[in-house]
Amino acid sequence: MKTAIIIPVRLASTRLPNKALLNETGKTLLEHTVDAARQSKLADEVLMVLDKETAKHDIPGWQVVTSDTNRNGTQRAAEALRNNPDLGDIIVNLQVDEPLVTGEMLDKLIEQMYIPRYYDDGTAKSWDGSGLPTIATLVAPRQGLVLPDYNKVGVAVEDGACHWFSRTIASDMDHIGVYAYRREVLLALAKLHQSQLSKAESLEQLDWIVNGYDIAAVEVDEAPLSINTRSDYEQFVKLMKERASV
Repeated sequence: MKTAIIIPVRLASTRLPNKALLNETGKTLLEHTVDAARQSKLADEVLMVLDKETAKHDIPGWQVVTSDTNRNGTQRAAEALRNNPDLGDIIVNLQVDEPLVTGEMLDKLIEQMYIPRYYDDGTAKSWDGSGLPTIATLVAPRQGLVLPDYNKVGVAVEDGACHWFSRTIASDMDHIGVYAYRREVLLALAKLHQSQLSKAESLEQLDWIVNGYDIAAVEVDEAPLSINTRSDYEQFVKLMKERASV
């Protein structure tokens, strides 16, 4: 089976405008995220899925331009898959917020898509009855005081699955902005209507839960710095400069 990592990008970020093109390290944030994706040993392709404004900038690597009518990254990834049907059987959606995700994390997520999951009574934990995850995502124990933080997504995990995501409810687990899907599931998710829950939290994965999809939780030791605010980006720039000086 073939695996592709897709990095969907839009410049109209509300919390940090033009985030993908910030380049105070000498590289854009998008380029850093592409570099991270290329550390995966199990991915066959890395593809940037861009809006028209981002595509005007000269970013090296394979890229496709998608419609401005897409509501979220899942719809942009699905459009790219429809237009490139040989892209892969497993599609990884890596958010540009996650330039510090490691190849080991990505490969652990991809590996999970090949491991059957069953309840104690032998019932498959996936809607198609195979036991293989249809969607998986990365999670990590939350560090420090557990309080709601709108810029960080918490997740409730039980029995190896994600049962809830929230920006406004305290959680002891952090969600990391990477998903893996089976291709037919990604195409189906892109057609879902937006629920009131996902509108309230600005979290599209709540639509998946509302519609009965199982989301496998793949736990790693610690969540990497996610770039959601100007403060996050400044911390990232400092880290990159420290690494460059070693």
